[in-house]
Amino acid sequence: MAMAKRLRPPTSPASSDRRIAAAALAARRRARAVVRATALVTVTAVGYGGLVAGQTVLGRTTPAARRFRQRMFRRWCGVVVRILGIRIQVRGELPTAPFMLVTNHLSYIDILVLGASLEAVFLARHDIATWPVIGWAAERLGTVFINRRDFGDLQSVNATIHGVLERGDGVVLFPEGTSTDGRKVGPFRSPVLEPAAALKLPVAYGALSYATPPGEPPAHNSVCWWGDAEFAPHFWAMLHIAAIDAPLAFGPDRVEHADRKALAAALHERVTAMFVPVVTGEGS
Repeated sequence: MAMAKRLRPPTSPASSDRRIAAAALAARRRARAVVRATALVTVTAVGYGGLVAGQTVLGRTTPAARRFRQRMFRRWCGVVVRILGIRIQVRGELPTAPFMLVTNHLSYIDILVLGASLEAVFLARHDIATWPVIGWAAERLGTVFINRRDFGDLQSVNATIHGVLERGDGVVLFPEGTSTDGRKVGPFRSPVLEPAAALKLPVAYGALSYATPPGEPPAHNSVCWWGDAEFAPHFWAMLHIAAIDAPLAFGPDRVEHADRKALAAALHERVTAMFVPVVTGEGS
């Protein structure tokens, strides 16, 4: 006797519509990522051409060349955040140069958000210089990279920061030393605050946070870059996100102390008080 054929249960119209809608959404997200990646490469190439042209006229080490690089970096960051759909919401007054500004550290895009908001020299982890697009551009536009495990490098960087402050420019640094998932502000490492303590410079402070719209992956995984997440897959996934909200708050005062450890503790307390944790409604 022939075996009866197994019949698949009929597919409901509603189920079929859901699959079609999901496929269409995935296609739109992929297209968005491709368009954004193409735009980033184009904008960076054009910006680099402008930088080379400016340095040909102004040189590389003159005050005019330095100001030109800072303006170029801010404009590049401003265009890139728009390409990525990052919506910056600033609360409080931006610091005016000369300044040292400390904030918490959540992602490689922190530099973009802050760079689009003010002109300054950035202090960043040495490995960021190897990252595609962001590291390449940051290195050529004046970012100071530091290996925090190398005491000799730290001394050299502190001397550079001292010089930046003395010539009247601004410096932005992330004293946590690494990016986090945004559940809390990590401990501040005091050695990078030595120039501010030595100069008795009042230090400005700010707090960064991120959020994604409903239906998008939660920001603490998709925007914050932490743990052993690899840069390229994380960045490619982030290009798919429709929009990213980036609240950026600046403190109402500045903190001064001749002891760098006391300065780090006071700044950590203030940044923590302003910080909005990056978690979903379920806290997952």
